[in-house]
Amino acid sequence: MPVIRWYSSKTRSCYNTWAGYSSLTIMMMPYMGRGVRLSARLVLWGDTSMKRNALGRSKSIYSVLLRIFFMITVIIILGFSVSFFVSRKITNEYRKFDEVNARLHEITMMITQCEALYNQYTREKTIESYKAFKLHSELISDNIESIRQEVKEHSGSLAYLRTLKNMNEYQLEAVGQLWLPRNNALAEDDYEEMLELAQRFGYMKIQAQSLMISYMDYSHFKYSELLERLNNIQLIVHLGMFAMAIGSIGTSLVLSRGVIVKIRQISDAAQKLAESDWEIDDIKSEKYVELTIMAQAFNKMKHHIRTYIEELKYKADLEKLLAQERISHEQADRLLKEAELQTLQMQMNPHFLFNTLNMIKRVVLMKEKQIAVNLIDAISTILRYNMDNKGRLVPLSEEITALESYILIQQVRFQDKLTVILDKCEHLGDTIVPPMILQPLVENAIVHGLKDKSYDGVLRINIKQNETSVIVTIEDNGTGFDEITMRNIMRSHRGERHGSIGIYNVKDRLALHFGSKSAFAIANKSDGGSIVTMVIPRTGVDQC
Repeated sequence: MPVIRWYSSKTRSCYNTWAGYSSLTIMMMPYMGRGVRLSARLVLWGDTSMKRNALGRSKSIYSVLLRIFFMITVIIILGFSVSFFVSRKITNEYRKFDEVNARLHEITMMITQCEALYNQYTREKTIESYKAFKLHSELISDNIESIRQEVKEHSGSLAYLRTLKNMNEYQLEAVGQLWLPRNNALAEDDYEEMLELAQRFGYMKIQAQSLMISYMDYSHFKYSELLERLNNIQLIVHLGMFAMAIGSIGTSLVLSRGVIVKIRQISDAAQKLAESDWEIDDIKSEKYVELTIMAQAFNKMKHHIRTYIEELKYKADLEKLLAQERISHEQADRLLKEAELQTLQMQMNPHFLFNTLNMIKRVVLMKEKQIAVNLIDAISTILRYNMDNKGRLVPLSEEITALESYILIQQVRFQDKLTVILDKCEHLGDTIVPPMILQPLVENAIVHGLKDKSYDGVLRINIKQNETSVIVTIEDNGTGFDEITMRNIMRSHRGERHGSIGIYNVKDRLALHFGSKSAFAIANKSDGGSIVTMVIPRTGVDQC
């Protein structure tokens, strides 16, 4: 849908339900009997109570969808959190196993290095070589002690570790007690002890390798067990997500079915209204707040239109009766002026109403719920504005609000074919005008001026003011006025009609209310299209 460009930051909200029905009751009092007024008040009280009860029992579609989204989000976050923590634990365990295996390999290498230092000590027989041997032997003990907590989880590996530790401590103690004279030849017993110590290094390496193999088997078993646990947890998480997806789909189907049924009811009711069937039953409230508001808005529009049509018929009969009963020419002229003003105010084209209803029907069928609600609010605003302001002048700001509703309806109708630019002053003060003074000019520009535009139709509305007047200009890029029509409009007197009734009405009403203080002019633009200018005497002190 194309966007209407507004150059004003202020907008007016629609009347609430109580204000709308109260003004309707007050407006109809002069034409109602006592019983009819009582009935209208009962309808008002009953409708308000039913609406409040219906909304109180309803729940929002948004809240249902939000709960479903929240549950899915919690399950996904929980599943990913569990998977993350388990994966992290497995990673930490794997890193621990890897570090222990690396330390075991380091111990094996240190045993080989310690054996080489022992052989160096037996050859050199120096205190420095002994100290180097002692340092490496103590490092082996420290490494064994550093992995004791990890290895003790496996009893088989722990037994190898204890044996290796005892062998290393014994070897360090035995080498420390060995006496190696520097120059004298070794005794036979000393030589045998040296050989025995050298052989023990081989046993220590075999013990270290056995320890490394045992712990590797244990770490592989534990790692496989953790992986299996992770797979089971991920399976549970995936099954939970799948179950949630199935539940969400089921809930969505139930929700969409209720929405579609209610939209079909509104569509059928709109079709009947388009066929002038005003006696259809009200659409019942729904368990969802949005659908309830939509149904109530449609019912309100239907009642407004029906009341409006009855008012039109009644006003037409009243005008005939007044014309027949008045004998005095002066009194007849005064009453005719009043009746004429009210009639001009009530002259909304029935085709516009039916076109709007058909458009609402199409929008509802296309499931554009918000656009349908906006259209219903717009037509209700226009109808309420007409009924509330008969026989009196209105603030210009309220007239602009009704015009904005009319523009919204036409914008939805013509889509990309029409662009409306409304540039208005934000400080219109207390300037008052006859009601429905702007809409006929805009309607004439759209219906006649832009009728041959298949695209790029532009309608620009400019409302400015100076110290004494409000200047309204309405220009389009359409076909413009032909010379005969333009001359007839500008030269006509009140009551003369030569086509373009809406423009004649505006011109006549300006003259009736403001006389010479107002001005009205039309002209064709050199680059195509027309421009209508209207000057209204202003009140208030604000300026743009």
